[in-house]
Amino acid sequence: MKRFLFFILIPIMLFSQDDKMRIMVLDFGGSGVEASLLIAAYEDLETKLIETNRFIVIDRSTRESRMSELKYQRSGCVTDECIIEIGRELSANYVVNGSINKIGKSFQINIKLVDMEQGEMTEKVTERVKGGEEELFDGIEKLSLELVRRIVSASGGGASAPVQSMTESTVTLAYGIIEVATTPSNANIVIDGQEVGLSPVRKENIVTGQHRIVIVLPGYETITKIVNVVEGKSSNVDEILAPQTGGLTLISDPIGAKVFLDGQLKGNAPISISDLPAKDYIVKITLDHYEETTTRITIEYQQELNRRITLKPLDGLLTVRTSPTNVDFIVNQKKYNSGNTGLKIIPIPVGKYPLRFLKKGYEDASQTINISPEEEKFLEIQMYLSKTEEKSDDSYVNNKPYKNRDETWFGLERGWVRDENEGGDLPNEGGDLPNFECNIIHETTGTTFTLINPSQNIYNFGDTYTVTLYSDTYSVGQQGGAILCLNENTVYNFGSWLAFDSNGKRDFTLPSESENIYPSNCYTIVVIGYNQQDEYVSEPITIY
Repeated sequence: MKRFLFFILIPIMLFSQDDKMRIMVLDFGGSGVEASLLIAAYEDLETKLIETNRFIVIDRSTRESRMSELKYQRSGCVTDECIIEIGRELSANYVVNGSINKIGKSFQINIKLVDMEQGEMTEKVTERVKGGEEELFDGIEKLSLELVRRIVSASGGGASAPVQSMTESTVTLAYGIIEVATTPSNANIVIDGQEVGLSPVRKENIVTGQHRIVIVLPGYETITKIVNVVEGKSSNVDEILAPQTGGLTLISDPIGAKVFLDGQLKGNAPISISDLPAKDYIVKITLDHYEETTTRITIEYQQELNRRITLKPLDGLLTVRTSPTNVDFIVNQKKYNSGNTGLKIIPIPVGKYPLRFLKKGYEDASQTINISPEEEKFLEIQMYLSKTEEKSDDSYVNNKPYKNRDETWFGLERGWVRDENEGGDLPNEGGDLPNFECNIIHETTGTTFTLINPSQNIYNFGDTYTVTLYSDTYSVGQQGGAILCLNENTVYNFGSWLAFDSNGKRDFTLPSESENIYPSNCYTIVVIGYNQQDEYVSEPITIY
């Protein structure tokens, strides 16, 4: 314990703890002013009253605890009746109630004093200041001094009035210790307006009496406590700091998306998450068939963030096969060509699209499709010669008469003829294998490789054809697709994105006989490479 004796010959103001009046300061209210500024104003006024050494200031936690017992909310005690009831419960002599209102570029400060003995407001001080926060706190300091002056004047120089002496007086000062610890540590500790270090901290030589301690740590709620220091003893403060938190409500369009915050799955949208520490987060939204979306959000203290995120659907895949080949077609305002294979695979966004098909000498064709996210859609288009391009009855194809579209004789290349009397198709004489003069035309913008099948080149409809790819650099893995061609026309599609084994092999089941697929020795199988350009082409095979 340390004691110091001072000999002074000036007016001395002496107060004992018993002589001091008890005063309670309520939270500031107001309009147009941020909540953090109102809290700072309350704390500043409380500090000014403590520093006068004239009052015992009832600390905030004691007041709020009693208000809770009396079932008053923190912001619900605004009437004189409530103020008087709380003040008397805590044996206060006076209650101070303040407000700050923003008016244009000025602050209006109002502080009223309620006398518990008289049960009514006895004093009110008002100040209007122009400028910013610094001018605001200067105004609060001015009003606090005026408030003290009026309290002393109203008391008539009674128990709380200073005892003045012009003779030599002796003042004895006693000291104690304040120790502050926090969880987490490293909080900034302020005692009576002065920073004393980071927690945990021990401060000696503290004059006995009430002292105001403020604990500040970024990201955590600020704590203010009034501590009474006793001579020769240590006053301990041990606080668990509460994180500053906010909330998030997130909606996805469409609903049902998974929501991740900083990599942790929180649930499916729509979702509301409360008590999130105030900071920045990385939000990731995922939903099948839609692009993953990542964004950064900021959760602010005591604020609820509402966010709606619209997801972009993944493209579908459209496979178009045309007969004849080399057909131009337009979809989604883009022009494509089916190429020499008559096959084109394109990615296409989700939606409904009209398609138009064009080729010189043929009538235009049109089709409408609906594409869903990641949908694979196959579209087969058969085009017909235009009226001006139709061949006459004496035209020949493969040394046999050709009829125009309206009189097509299916099976012409089988060597069948039409019986005009019976109205049916009859086979010609002989049962030999088909042996037509073929018109196989195959061109490619990529590299053409040989497709090997050494075992045979004659098949029945429905047989298995084993494709063996051969290329020193490009023969295994997934390929873009495969088609069956009759002369220069595509007549059957085996599918898209086909997997071949490590030896470059894959089995294909040949199609059944139909109007467009009939016995002929002019078939080839074409495998389209992964890059949609390179192709593997078989030697002609017979199917019957």
